[in-house]
Amino acid sequence: MFYPRFVLLCAIVFSLSGCALFCSVDPHKQYSTVRVTDIEGRLVAEWVAEGCVLRIENGYKFKAVERVSGPPFPQVMRYPLGRHMEISGPNIVVTRCGKPLWLYHLEGQ
Repeated sequence: MFYPRFVLLCAIVFSLSGCALFCSVDPHKQYSTVRVTDIEGRLVAEWVAEGCVLRIENGYKFKAVERVSGPPFPQVMRYPLGRHMEISGPNIVVTRCGKPLWLYHLEGQ
């Protein structure tokens, strides 16, 4: 009698925890700017990160929604679904910023 009850309890617990993982959406996401420069302070690349920016061994790990590359041919790339990035280097600055305007337009707000 103990075994079927235990299996039923485990099934309920595992199904509810998985549902909570998939259904949780953070309505107030934080955005950060991750800026990489060379030794003289010139822009190499700049990302807008959605969510938290994690420090790893020699750099940072984050989910990027926008990237601006530096000169001589600057480009702006946008990732509406996000793109996981790992960057490293000696001159990286992480600052808080607001949500990009194009994401508001994309969401229809």
